[in-house]
Amino acid sequence: MVCYRLVSFLLLLSSLLYSTLMSAVDPGRFKFERMSTENGLPSNTIMSIVQDREGFLWVGTYNGVCRFDGYRFKSVFPSSAKNTTPRSNQVSSMLADDSGRIWVGMIDGLYRYCPEMGDLVPHSLSEQSGSLLHYSITVLYQTRDGMLWIGTPRGLNRLDPDRGTLKLFRNERT
Repeated sequence: MVCYRLVSFLLLLSSLLYSTLMSAVDPGRFKFERMSTENGLPSNTIMSIVQDREGFLWVGTYNGVCRFDGYRFKSVFPSSAKNTTPRSNQVSSMLADDSGRIWVGMIDGLYRYCPEMGDLVPHSLSEQSGSLLHYSITVLYQTRDGMLWIGTPRGLNRLDPDRGTLKLFRNERT
């Protein structure tokens, strides 16, 4: 009998809390709108989204990168696309790092947004650091110490963005 009363009391209490919380949520507060190529996206297939320090949303798609200011999309292209045809504009991963840089991993390499030029520049590495294990970037991640981890099909790469040094961690198959 005591157990029945305890269960009844807990159910009553949880339903009161639930109804109180739900009444506090304003259903008109959130508005969802579907965005597409008709609104300026380079592609309807979105691969990655990040937000920078200034509040802009960076959207990586199957056909390039664009920046959304809350009203319109502005496409951003690799600097090589101005003179030659890039192998691909397909974005696989993006990262807004702690220093405010926007990194873009594409299936043909690592790029960084250059605000002065207004486009994406291929990230160059110092000669002593070597090159990435594979040109296709699958994931980007920054650790607390500022290191940028770059995942590829052949393993991990750890980049110190300030020094330009790269350490390779190969995927050893057993």
